[in-house]
Parts: sequence; C-alpha cells; structure tokens
Amino acid sequence: MDDLIAVIIFIVFLGVLFFINGLYMNFMGKVQQNNIKKRKITKGKIKDKKLIYFYKTTDRNRKNKILAFLAYGIYYRSFLKLNEAKYQLFKEEVERRGLMSQI
Repeated sequence: MDDLIAVIIFIVFLGVLFFINGLYMNFMGKVQQNNIKKRKITKGKIKDKKLIYFYKTTDRNRKNKILAFLAYGIYYRSFLKLNEAKYQLFKEEVERRGLMSQI
C-alpha cells in the first residue's frame, strides 16, 4: 500500500512539474514576442533584408509539427501558437513596409 501511495505522489509531482514548465514556456514566449514587437519592429531596428528573412523562416516553420515536437516535446502546440504569432508580427511589418513584392 505504501508503494501505491508513493507512485501516486510521484505522478502528481510530475504533473505539477509539467504544468509549471508549460506556464514558464508560455511566459517566455510572450516575453519574446513583446521584445520583437516593441524593441525591434516598432523602432525600426530590423533592416528590410533581415525582416524578409525572418518572415520567410517563420512562414516555413510555423506549421512544422516535427520541429515543434523536437523543440518543445509535449508542449508542441504552444510552440506552434508562438510561431504563428511571430509570423503574424513579421507579416504585418512586411506589409506595412511594402516589401511583399520582394518575397
């Protein structure tokens, strides 16, 4: 009986760790998005060539589930959401600068 309780406690402990890790990864993703949006895009610190490169890269990788699973493991869906959000940021900026014809 003591072994069963120990196993249950261990499973609960792992569940809590996975939950905390998921929250941390979501938080860091939001920080990264805000950093890109506020510091780089709105202040114009990204040159056009680099912006096009980031746009193409995020467009290519935004639905890549294998890369998402390798990078985030069981949290691959949050990776896909974060990549989609970054793609939208870069797409809006490319359209705002009128660079769609160069892509």
